[in-house]
Amino acid sequence: MKCLSTEIMIRHIKLFLIVTAVSFVGLNCRKKEPEAVNRVSGTEKSDSARKDNNLEHYARWKYAPNNESRDYQEYTLYVSEDSIKVFNGDTEVCSGEIVQKKNTYAGYFKSAATGKQIRAQLKKDFSIAGTDNLLVILNADGDIAKKGCQFPFNDVFITDGYLFFYKDGYHAFISDRNPEKTAGDPDRITFSGLPLPYQKKTDYKNAQYRLFPVKGTSGLSEFSCGEPEVRYIPLEKTKNAELILVPMDCGDAPYRYYLLSVVNHQVVSNVYVEGELYEPESTGNPEITRFSISKESVLTVETTNKDFSGKNTEKSYIIDKRGRIVEYH
Repeated sequence: MKCLSTEIMIRHIKLFLIVTAVSFVGLNCRKKEPEAVNRVSGTEKSDSARKDNNLEHYARWKYAPNNESRDYQEYTLYVSEDSIKVFNGDTEVCSGEIVQKKNTYAGYFKSAATGKQIRAQLKKDFSIAGTDNLLVILNADGDIAKKGCQFPFNDVFITDGYLFFYKDGYHAFISDRNPEKTAGDPDRITFSGLPLPYQKKTDYKNAQYRLFPVKGTSGLSEFSCGEPEVRYIPLEKTKNAELILVPMDCGDAPYRYYLLSVVNHQVVSNVYVEGELYEPESTGNPEITRFSISKESVLTVETTNKDFSGKNTEKSYIIDKRGRIVEYH
């Protein structure tokens, strides 16, 4: 009887072991649950790719929205002091060493007439300030070398906050490290009350003026021609400064306008911006001065036949946060 009980117990143990083994095999044969996957967005992927290429110290130039052509809208240019890298999306197109040189339109295009024409074209097409200051980026290996980054050719140039190159027309890029001070910059007063760009000639015969009392404002009497008030056209008024266009109502010139900046009842800056001057007892061409204001609130003053010499000049200015009219390079 005892032997029978023992035999039954052994059978139960064997059955238990068989069931356990089968269950274990079944568990291991089940399809594994998918592991959690970290999804990476396209932007994060691009940023990661840029970091892998050590681009943190480069200025990034993206295709400007005011390009008519969309041929290079996926391109990004990375420029440092001595090198350039060009990407089409996440694909690196080229890279190489560069040299940066300052130049003018006439010097860069080897012709004053060609430089003037292209400068006017870029002002019209991209609403740039049109200052005569170019920073040319050249392939360090030279024009005819087949080394370095030749995109699209061997050089590009930067002016007025835009990077340009030519290929079947001009293409513009803007930088997120743009050295050009733009609207909203705390270091600059912007012309928020004017439709920019501003390129209007003042109709001095029909302009509507306001009156500004000379008394109580230091320096204003220099522009009043002895009158107790000056006529003016308001251009901008901020918390810190008032910018006014004042005609000089005395003298032999048909008309002359000065831009004045008034801060705390004092004229802190002035610049002659518009008018016509004729040489006494001469029937020659007059000296003509005009001004314009770019979208970035850069004031550009152009003078033709400066000092009746036949030469043309141009200067650019910004209004700093203290209201001073300072030359801009």
